[in-house]
Amino acid sequence: ASPSLRPLFERLVASDEWSLRVDAVLGLAELGPVEGAASGSAPGAAGARRLDLALLDALPSETDRETAIGAALGLGLLDAAQVESILGWEDLRAPQRALLALELRRLGGRPGDEVVRRIAESRTPEVALVGAALAIDCGLADATALADAAFALVEAIPAERSRSGIVGQVVDGCSVNGLRGAAPFAARLASLAGIAPEVRLKALGSLLVLDAPVARPLLESIAADDRSQLGLMRLASVLVASGVPLSEADWNRIRNGDRLLETIADAGVAIGAGDLEGGYAKLAGLRHRVTLRAAVDGARRAGPSAERAIGLAALSILSEGDRRELGPLAESVLLARLAREEPEALRAALAGAGSDRDLQEALLLALSSAGTKAAAEVAVVARGHASRLGEALVAVLEARNADAIEPATLEMLAIAAGGGVAVDPTIRTQAAWLWLEHADRTGDALRELAPVANAPSVPTSTDSASPDSTSTDSTARPTGAPTPERER
Repeated sequence: ASPSLRPLFERLVASDEWSLRVDAVLGLAELGPVEGAASGSAPGAAGARRLDLALLDALPSETDRETAIGAALGLGLLDAAQVESILGWEDLRAPQRALLALELRRLGGRPGDEVVRRIAESRTPEVALVGAALAIDCGLADATALADAAFALVEAIPAERSRSGIVGQVVDGCSVNGLRGAAPFAARLASLAGIAPEVRLKALGSLLVLDAPVARPLLESIAADDRSQLGLMRLASVLVASGVPLSEADWNRIRNGDRLLETIADAGVAIGAGDLEGGYAKLAGLRHRVTLRAAVDGARRAGPSAERAIGLAALSILSEGDRRELGPLAESVLLARLAREEPEALRAALAGAGSDRDLQEALLLALSSAGTKAAAEVAVVARGHASRLGEALVAVLEARNADAIEPATLEMLAIAAGGGVAVDPTIRTQAAWLWLEHADRTGDALRELAPVANAPSVPTSTDSASPDSTSTDSTARPTGAPTPERER
């Protein structure tokens, strides 16, 4: 978010509309603390994107606070000290206390024993299971008893589908938050009778990320139970998407002589042996959408080296010109990390794209997603011979990273903001605000928005106490952004 939005967000904190209040608190957190001001962050966190706990506590309703906390957890706007502080609030509901305790563990902290017991003693099965997992991971003396009690709750659920949904959520929560000590507990959950096959598969992926050796018996069981082509393909996708380097013996479990499965297994073996570029090139070369989506997920979990490898494989295939059956590639998803980590790798392909608009736009979208100054320096290679969409992307990316821009770039921002180019709404919003900044008109826009921010809201069906109706996108299109007609 632009620092010039701070006055608007500060006014919106006092809005009569609950969703605007929450978005304002989140928007201020995205901007980071005012220089020299305390923000509730841990020492040494100057400039960090952190929620201001004083603003959070000042929100007038429990729903406001719950919604803001949930969004802040998803956006990574709370540090360990802040999470620990919020856990001390007495008015937290049990599910939110459980989520906060998981986040504290993920951040390397340790919730207090009484907090964990309070979660584990909940009568809500999924909350109790999270508490039991935390108790085991934190080494509480009565962890086994708490786990047995939580298991009794889930085993008493009559509907198997409901039980499956709870198990899937809890195993995933253990994995995402790194409760490695609770891996055997999560494996026991995934092995409960009556768990839906698709939930067991998802649980396997979560367990592989958490602790591959603990997950191996479940892998062996699933591979033996369903040897159909569809079953093995689903298992192969889970293994690829985990991003975990597995042994040749593990990959051999999906082999059946089919070319697709054999190639996936060969790629998995290569990745497990450290040949990331070779392995991901094999997966991308299959031109199989399901496998590509799994490879994108796996590379993201494996880290920058894997994402660079799949990005290079994607770049090679995109440059060939035959992009049939490559949906994820056309959307430049596979190039996104490469554009962030090594934008120069895209320069030659962009310069040589010529009249290949699909390739050019895929590369520019990836660079736009990166958003860095280095990415902007590569993107300008396309200026003057890009499509209208491409020129808009270049203009937005350059304007984000420059103190001053040329009049032609300012004009393109106005055209994109006014709807003269078919860009994504997010890009259009950025173009509008960047035009205001570079035209020195942000003050005008904020003055126009001020009466709206302070006016009493009219109650509507969406102005309710429902967290599900809250938007965390804090940048609406500002009044006063030019239309192409005005600019001309």
